[in-house]
Amino acid sequence: MAIYHFSVKTVARSAGRSATAAIAYRAGEKIYCEREGREHDYSRKTGVEYKEIYLPEDAPKHLKNREKLWNEVEQRETRKNSTVAREFEIAFPRELNQEQRLAMLEELCASIVDRHQVAVDACIHAPHTGSGSDERNYHAHILMSTRKLTPEGFTDKTRELDQKHSGEIEHWREHFADICNMHLDMAGYTARVDHRSYKDQENGLEATLHEGPKVTELRRKGIETEISRSNDEIKQRNQAQLQYGKNMDLLIAENEIKLSTLKTEQQIQIKNSAKTPPIDEKALFEEKQRETLGKVL
Repeated sequence: MAIYHFSVKTVARSAGRSATAAIAYRAGEKIYCEREGREHDYSRKTGVEYKEIYLPEDAPKHLKNREKLWNEVEQRETRKNSTVAREFEIAFPRELNQEQRLAMLEELCASIVDRHQVAVDACIHAPHTGSGSDERNYHAHILMSTRKLTPEGFTDKTRELDQKHSGEIEHWREHFADICNMHLDMAGYTARVDHRSYKDQENGLEATLHEGPKVTELRRKGIETEISRSNDEIKQRNQAQLQYGKNMDLLIAENEIKLSTLKTEQQIQIKNSAKTPPIDEKALFEEKQRETLGKVL
């Protein structure tokens, strides 16, 4: 079963956050924030596999510069509690390679820009492992402006993404699942993802608890927390449920093969019986009578 993850977050000043700091960390760069008057330096960060800025057609060219882009985003917001950016965090199916991950990211980001006319800055991160990177748990942070970007600069807020019940978030969850499944199919894999919750899928699996940055950092250091322990237990139960499902699938497949074989044998028997000449019942009766008379005489 291929993994699926798609979460939505916001970068809000009310939480003490800034778009410049957020993108500096995700891109692994040094970004100076003009509003704060300080530098966010994450240039020593490792594991950034790929990063790219996606803008609407006819957007100001200078905004392809990461530092200029996010400083303009910050300058456009004047309230002290403004939401300055949104973020989609996605995970790539572990079955896919780097080239396929890039193709998926390009398709998703181009769709976001086309639908909402916002600026998008996407970064693919390699998994955090003790022995180095591997093909598992690659993920991407897709940071986007909260305002539409036109040739004149940033304008109206994209309110449709603020509303939980607008259907927009569900649209993107489903769209990304479709992208995953298309690339899995193109790569020759039968595994598929499902954007619906485990509850809606009715598959017997449990959702894990949100760990957050603090719990995640402690986990990386080998320190357990109540949340991380609970998640590990949930993952074990889910794995057992998945194995049970696989065993049931194998049993069903075996029964289908047996049924197919039985049907084939029956068809052969019917075909062979049709080739046998019809029995002359009168001649058979007379033959039996002659045999009986012969025994008597």
